[in-house]
Amino acid sequence: MTGTFGGRQGRRPTNSARTGASGADVAGAGFQFAAILVLSSFAGVWADRKLGTSPWLVIAFVFLGAAAAFFSLYHKLMKGKHLDDRNKPSNRPVDTE
Repeated sequence: MTGTFGGRQGRRPTNSARTGASGADVAGAGFQFAAILVLSSFAGVWADRKLGTSPWLVIAFVFLGAAAAFFSLYHKLMKGKHLDDRNKPSNRPVDTE
């Protein structure tokens, strides 16, 4: 496949499949982890003020938020690992025809 690519003549990349997690994916996962923890702690503070149960709901919401954040991080990392494993040449089926 040839043509102009970025103003120059050349070949376009034919393999557009992603290979693993990029730096932006990892940074996004870290930001999401922190955001879940912060939001769950704010939700716990808000609930404690409404119900007068300080500090029990903050503690419960922080633990629940941490569990959700770890699950989200694990899910993202395993998705990247699965993409990386799928794109390795050793795992691709061999065409015998």
